[in-house]
Amino acid sequence: MKSQDIFQVLREDIKAAAKAFEENDFDEMNIFANRAMANVIMGETTKYVLPGFFLKDIASVYRILNLRKVKAFETAKSHGRDYLKSLSNLLSDFDERTAWEEYYKFDLRIRKFTMSEIEESAYGENLSFSEGALEWMVQYLLGNEQTLLNPNNRFLKGVLNEIVRIFKVHGGSLRMDVAASLIEALDRCYEYLEVYAESASNQFDEKVRQEIIPYLKRIADVVLTPKSDEEIDFSAVDAVLWELVKKWRECFIQYMERPRAELPAEKAVRIPEEAKKKISESLTKALETEVKLEK
Repeated sequence: MKSQDIFQVLREDIKAAAKAFEENDFDEMNIFANRAMANVIMGETTKYVLPGFFLKDIASVYRILNLRKVKAFETAKSHGRDYLKSLSNLLSDFDERTAWEEYYKFDLRIRKFTMSEIEESAYGENLSFSEGALEWMVQYLLGNEQTLLNPNNRFLKGVLNEIVRIFKVHGGSLRMDVAASLIEALDRCYEYLEVYAESASNQFDEKVRQEIIPYLKRIADVVLTPKSDEEIDFSAVDAVLWELVKKWRECFIQYMERPRAELPAEKAVRIPEEAKKKISESLTKALETEVKLEK
């Protein structure tokens, strides 16, 4: 497929995602982000996977902020709006490092809006701790890779949860964003292996050993080899990300949507009692209507 055709569609996906963002329709924005990734894997330019991947994460962030009724939501949205403009401008001369750096700047700006009032008042930036924690978590993941052979584990989600938590309350480097992104992409692929765990064969173990565990070393290499953000090899990072996104979208084509796994604890949404009451009332009315129709 011609690269110019894919690039044109990517522009349109981003335009649609930006419109959904303005309308606070973050579920729709997530769909357009998925399309941006699904469309570019039909080509060969690995770096074009970045916009869709970043947009999907941004849609998730704002969906949660919106549900939590964050007081400064409109201020938080202004940061997202600025990022979307920078992303559109970047398409005219797409540079991998710049794409990651712009996303990282957004992450730093939005970080305080994801913190509770207690967290914001109690914690200060501690980049030295964050760097040490990142290395510890990646090494811990490598040292306990056999845990992934247990179909009931949530190991990748657990590691991702810790990295997100530490970045949120203590700050962090671009390396942390890279690590979190690659582990999240790997986990999306891992979730599809549940189809093999549900069978009576030993395919699950085989699939994990062949398709998941080798990526742990590759992720560790691109995250831990550079000792600063300036040393990151973004071509190597994007090569890994491209493969994982491609694998994930191919699984989607084969199996469609799998049951959505629960959010990591640090990203979980607490539903207010009033909202719970409204949900309960809506379900009751729906059931009453269904009963009437059956009669």
